[in-house]
Amino acid sequence: STILSFIWVLLNRGGKYLIESWELKLKRYERPYILFRKIEPVKRSGPWGAVRLSTNKLLIALADFIFVFNLLILLFDFYLNYLINIFPALPNFFADKNEIFVIAIILLSSFIFMLIILLNAKITTYVCDTLDGYTFLIEKKGRWFKYVKYKNDEDRIIRIERFQSINDFKITDKDLPVVREIISKFPKVSKL
Repeated sequence: STILSFIWVLLNRGGKYLIESWELKLKRYERPYILFRKIEPVKRSGPWGAVRLSTNKLLIALADFIFVFNLLILLFDFYLNYLINIFPALPNFFADKNEIFVIAIILLSSFIFMLIILLNAKITTYVCDTLDGYTFLIEKKGRWFKYVKYKNDEDRIIRIERFQSINDFKITDKDLPVVREIISKFPKVSKL
């Protein structure tokens, strides 16, 4: 099971590489139309509703967790059945008094791993909004933002803007309220 889970880890990373390489090709050769990056706004409906998570990152995290778990079982089994018999002076961590401590460490590390997965699996690189027959898309690229406005019925680009601060827009700009509202949907970026 350790070998199989290790192969699964490698398969997931290989698949992620293929996906990212095709995404780069699309971004490089795609016309100024948002062909594959058009995100339809989906409203979340309760705790079991839709959430924009990266399925690739979740699969990689699951494979990593199962691999580490299998590896630990393999090491513990090797330690208990072989090393303690060969070297009796080694401490037995799985004696009755230490079992609860070992279980607590496993549960705590699993909880920490789940938190790390949740923090890294959310997709927050762009936010999309629709208003008066136009779609507004803001994509976060490092410290910069790419603002795209296009007409819905034709998918025709009307405006592309690259900005770092909300101050880059003039006060008289009619798109400024929309940009301000969309930016507020980004976590930890609303102070722009």
